[in-house]
Amino acid sequence: MSDTHENCLRARLERLEREYDCLKRRAVRAKQVAVLLVAGSLSVLLCGNVSPDNGKLVEAQQFVLRDGEGRLGGRFEMNEKDGASLRLYDRGERSRLWLRVKPTGEADVALADQNARLRFLVSMSDDNSAKLTFLAPDGTGPRLRISSEPEPKIVFSDKEGKDRLFLVLSAEGDPTMGFVGKSGKVQVGLDVNKDGEPGLSLAGKDGKCRLMIMVNEKSLPQLTEFDQDSKVRLGLSINMDGAAVLNLMDNEDRIRLQSAVHADGASTLTQLDKDEKIRIQSTLQPDGAPSLTLWGKDGAAVFRAPTGAVSP
Repeated sequence: MSDTHENCLRARLERLEREYDCLKRRAVRAKQVAVLLVAGSLSVLLCGNVSPDNGKLVEAQQFVLRDGEGRLGGRFEMNEKDGASLRLYDRGERSRLWLRVKPTGEADVALADQNARLRFLVSMSDDNSAKLTFLAPDGTGPRLRISSEPEPKIVFSDKEGKDRLFLVLSAEGDPTMGFVGKSGKVQVGLDVNKDGEPGLSLAGKDGKCRLMIMVNEKSLPQLTEFDQDSKVRLGLSINMDGAAVLNLMDNEDRIRLQSAVHADGASTLTQLDKDEKIRIQSTLQPDGAPSLTLWGKDGAAVFRAPTGAVSP
């Protein structure tokens, strides 16, 4: 297997793992709060009894809004932990909407259901990246997360809050989809790399890739199998001349056996030594004529059939 093809395979695996690690680091934490609405309108209501012409200023760290029966309807406050926040409550005094601007510059808008469980969160971080989070109705955590920076990402989580599927679009515009097993490792990966080569990778529970299928930049298909140590052990491809080639490698990624069927119908079986020098090759021509050639360590042919032994 060529160094270029091997490096391409390894780069694809490393890229998939980097994107998933980055995705996990940027996972939005569910905040156990209920949320929202616009603070300006509430402040006008709270301060409506103050004439705008009398020059008076109303200042406070907390305003509470209640209905005619004394039920809590809203709370507008400022504190060191949450910064400026506005909460609105339903008739059962359950927090349903929340708006917050933290001292760090982060902003959150959240909505809760009738059980006061957080279900939807919109946040803006201090680096100006926007995130959307949809949470499970039983309060077990986020089920869908969408973020915009530095790369657009969509993450789907199971009922236990574990990431199981993600979609990423790199800064260069290369898409990647990853299916995550219960072990937390990416086990199925789909991507199109910067050279326009689509690929499918399958991994074990340990996250190590064991099978990769791709179409290279010359539109030729390739299949590669890896052992438990991530060494390439088998490669199957179709070359530019139309030959279907099967390569079997040792644990040092060296081709030791190659079988090929050429476009003209001829077939060859080649055995190589640890230095990848051809030592034995058998050929069957399109007309059915067989041949066998043996080479020495110096690369010189020592036997050829049907012509027999080769003179030194």
